[in-house]
Amino acid sequence: MNLMDRFGSLARLLVGLLVIIAAVYLFPYPWKTGSVTVTGEAKMDTAPQVAGFNATVTVSDDSKDIAVSTVNKKMADLVSALKTFGIVDADIQTQSVVTYENQGTQILTYPPTGVTQKKWTASNSVEIKLRDISKASALTDLLNNSGATGVSGPNFTVDNTKTYDAELLAKAVSDARVKAEEMAKAGGRRLGKMTSVSEFGATQPIPYALETRVKDSVGSPIEPGTQTLYKTVTVTFELR
Repeated sequence: MNLMDRFGSLARLLVGLLVIIAAVYLFPYPWKTGSVTVTGEAKMDTAPQVAGFNATVTVSDDSKDIAVSTVNKKMADLVSALKTFGIVDADIQTQSVVTYENQGTQILTYPPTGVTQKKWTASNSVEIKLRDISKASALTDLLNNSGATGVSGPNFTVDNTKTYDAELLAKAVSDARVKAEEMAKAGGRRLGKMTSVSEFGATQPIPYALETRVKDSVGSPIEPGTQTLYKTVTVTFELR
């Protein structure tokens, strides 16, 4: 091999070494690839927006027709009272209408009274949505003083969670990033770009401790308290 060939080989070797050094400098530790997946959460306390009630009218009688007609009359009066109170048609929904025949067995008491169970029982129940929760106490009193034989509620909820969705989602992703950065740092790595994100479920209210009493001079004491909205996301980040 002559001198020129030796210089050529040496030059090619040097160029190769420079390429390797540049690659390591520009792309350090190329073998250290991977990712980290974490869960981020966000919560927010907010006042409830809606109060839900359920009212049932039940009547028993020896006559099926009388039992049914009496229930129908009482429920019609109750619905009329609800509308006068300010509940719109869309917020009054029938839940069940039931009519059944009883066994007619004697009711056992001591001393014996000879009272027997009525032959027919009819019932009708409605669900009521109250959008002005400051009137929850007044509506409770209306239902308790009506012909309803069963009343339940109020069940406080946040009717529209979309207002809070964007803020909660951003906070949940931020929470995930903080966790991922801590994990990467603990492993001697750096956090790269976010490669995927998924949300678990919808924003749902969680019942919270009752704190705020509806201010009403008379009537049933009602405490709407607060609702806790939450979002959970799973996020994957690159590791460098």
